[in-house]
Amino acid sequence: MRYGHMDVPPVAPQVTRIGLHGGRCACAKRFRAAPLADMPPGTPFGHNTHALLAYLHHSHHVGFERLARLAGELFSLPISEGAIANALSHRLDSRPGQT
Repeated sequence: MRYGHMDVPPVAPQVTRIGLHGGRCACAKRFRAAPLADMPPGTPFGHNTHALLAYLHHSHHVGFERLARLAGELFSLPISEGAIANALSHRLDSRPGQT
């Protein structure tokens, strides 16, 4: 007799916190550290988060309120409906070949 056991591993977001420091030098000019090159500007959410939100919203017609709740309950990822709307509009704006 054969049988199997399947389970899904726990899913947790990978959060990278970056602190950009700035100040004023002796000549009274202000300065601020430049952001890291591999950190995309504009949104705190990575490519996988964008892809998952876009997939669930466009392919399965999951609304913003429910997406926000799913992100919190399934992935412990606190995200607002407005942040989801911005992430999806940013994703559409940055698609290659779009006119």
